[in-house]
Amino acid sequence: MIALLAKLNDSGMFALRVVPKPDKEQGIVLSIVSTEASPEIHATAEELCKLLGIDPKIAEYKLVQGNKNMGPDEIAVQTRSLLHILTFISGSVDIPDVHVEQGRAVPGFLPSAEGAERTRPLVVHSSQALPTDASVTVRFREYYFYIDDRDLRSSARSHC
Repeated sequence: MIALLAKLNDSGMFALRVVPKPDKEQGIVLSIVSTEASPEIHATAEELCKLLGIDPKIAEYKLVQGNKNMGPDEIAVQTRSLLHILTFISGSVDIPDVHVEQGRAVPGFLPSAEGAERTRPLVVHSSQALPTDASVTVRFREYYFYIDDRDLRSSARSHC
């Protein structure tokens, strides 16, 4: 599902916006615009709608707190804490084997896994040598952790 959302987001056919409600609360609306999209993006939008159990003919969906959609234009979401989000993103870091062996860290996503690169929110590499093509670099415990500047998706997401 993350790969589908990322594909729609990258195509510009996915948007979130905050809208005021009459009771002074705010609501979040998710839009999936597939009418102007290529057949491939249209199929991605339909697949996402099917997985979410929502009507693909509706252009906007209300995001609500909960675990079950109560209507065809509603997406129930159970939010996670900031700690859960950071833990998920930390799986995008290529951890040096020595750090795993020493018990300093746990391995992240396995880069050899089928489709792992597409589902990672961003890709952070590690190296003992100073990287020459990095958009962001951090040195920690004699390693450089960096985002390759040729990886436009990860570079863009690291500057949000």
